[in-house]
Amino acid sequence: MGLAGLAVAGGFSIAAVTTDKESQQYCPEDPNKCYPKGVALRNQAITYADTATVVVIASGVVVATGVTLFLLAGAPKSPNKAARTWVLAPHASPQGAGLVLGGVF
Repeated sequence: MGLAGLAVAGGFSIAAVTTDKESQQYCPEDPNKCYPKGVALRNQAITYADTATVVVIASGVVVATGVTLFLLAGAPKSPNKAARTWVLAPHASPQGAGLVLGGVF
């Protein structure tokens, strides 16, 4: 799950770089003085970059949690006991990003 999140973050990073480069054609004299289309593209690139940052952080937490749980897991319990499971997963979309928490009790 965490590794998939890192791949998603990579996709957002590539989109950010590509969109930023595209915005530069609308900023002919100075990279900080753009036509409205350039400003819109630059803002979209910033959104992609921010989303990538959030997804990388969330994925890192998921990977670290998974490694910690794996290393700290004890011997298997008897099959008669009900299993309890927690799931924490990153969620990203063009409208925002966050974490989804769920469980089975």
